[in-house]
Amino acid sequence: MSGHIALGLCFLVTALLCIQADTDVLCKSGTKDYTVDLPSNTTYKFGTAYRRYKARQRCTATYTLTTCEQASISCSSFSTIGFRGCTRGDYLLIKDSMGNKRFCNTNKPIEYKPTGDFSIQFVSDAKRASTGLKCTVTCDSPSGELKPSFSSK
Repeated sequence: MSGHIALGLCFLVTALLCIQADTDVLCKSGTKDYTVDLPSNTTYKFGTAYRRYKARQRCTATYTLTTCEQASISCSSFSTIGFRGCTRGDYLLIKDSMGNKRFCNTNKPIEYKPTGDFSIQFVSDAKRASTGLKCTVTCDSPSGELKPSFSSK
């Protein structure tokens, strides 16, 4: 019977880890891809691990707006080492239906509003590292929610 309990606990821990991986994204090392459903009234984290992020990272989170009409991305802490308009070195790339936007050094997204489904990618090269980033991805309004309207009578 203790084998069944251990198996059950193992399943529960695995399930909880999967739930965490589907919400907050923590870039630790190497290449990693995440898929995140973004419902209304939620806030998820996207950031780097450790005091200084690891070299040679390519960490991508693809966000699908489920019941969310508009997402917003803000970083409270942001420090990378980028060059040539953030096309070389370490940078954060946000891709949406309107195109790409890159952020590096201390130029961070503040209430950046992507259009439709989007992805966030952190890229680091093999050279120097900085302290990284701590960002939030937020959805405040559900899709199809009625906006307040005013009429004069």
